Amino acid sequence: MRRVFGLDLSTVVNNYSFQFEYAELEQSGGVLSIGDDPHGMVASAHAQWNSLTLLGVFRDYSIGYDNPYSRSFANYARYNGTTYEDEFYLASPVLAQLERNSAAPQAEQGIYFETRYQVSRPLQLVTEIDNWTRVADQSDYYRWVGKLTYRPVWPIQLRVRQKLQGRWNSSPEQPTLYQTYENRINLEYRLSRFDELELMYASGYTRFAPRPRLIGDPDPTGQSPVDAQTASPQEALGVEVTHNFSRALKLKAAWLTYDGFLWNFEDTEFVVVDGKSTRWWISLTNRFSNALTARLKVTTDSPVTKTFVQARDGNAYPDPVEGRSFGGDNVVQREWSFRVQLDYLF
Repeated sequence: MRRVFGLDLSTVVNNYSFQFEYAELEQSGGVLSIGDDPHGMVASAHAQWNSLTLLGVFRDYSIGYDNPYSRSFANYARYNGTTYEDEFYLASPVLAQLERNSAAPQAEQGIYFETRYQVSRPLQLVTEIDNWTRVADQSDYYRWVGKLTYRPVWPIQLRVRQKLQGRWNSSPEQPTLYQTYENRINLEYRLSRFDELELMYASGYTRFAPRPRLIGDPDPTGQSPVDAQTASPQEALGVEVTHNFSRALKLKAAWLTYDGFLWNFEDTEFVVVDGKSTRWWISLTNRFSNALTARLKVTTDSPVTKTFVQARDGNAYPDPVEGRSFGGDNVVQREWSFRVQLDYLF
């Protein structure tokens, strides 16, 4: 049994609003004693004018604060980056659902800041800055995003998104630094009857800390950005079409090709893929009534065949042995998936 005590305060002054929430999970401390049990805290301030909006959020969650009803703001879910993320380590793959379906926040302490500025009717700028510390190991993270939306005429909308995310290399004994840069451009063309045509281009890379020891002549400082550098580039190109047969029946179809890591929204599904492949999907949505909606989505992914060369023995093939044959299923096959979704509004 868990027992949580907390309080929340909020007030509005002119065009400013302030909110504060604090809770403690009772363990060994007293009910009226503050700070002796695992806690969760969120404080925010919001300001709004005609064309400018500002938002600041501070959060602080203890490791032991595992209130299952907590839905506080955080960059990662509670079990992100733990063993639960890799089901092949687990005694039962069902335990991996703890990480995939967890809505509770990870133990973090950080500040998030967001601005939205309407420069003019066709031009809008949005910035997001988030710096936080993972409490479990005191790793420092950052995530900075810039968004530009330009609409020269009503049917056409151009959206540009830039993201820089990574982890600071706070410990020289453990090279845990990484940095991800991502650029995404979406061009949307609004047609009649709420139909839409969208083109997408994405590029970027993920860079890890240099490991000079891998080249045979270690650098004691470990600061060389060239020696033993590991970078993973990514690039994707796609097109998506939306057609409304009627007010109740809608069809979406998309095709994309990608090389590297890619995240994307496919109708109502959030998808993360990695590799080199061509992918397409079709989604049919039917709204039977104001309360019932059904969706059917079919997806296929056709990855490029991976290399047969193994890296364990100097990139050489296994030595032949009389009477034995060596083989492996490292040829990636085409994958099909089907998704049926029913939504009922009570």
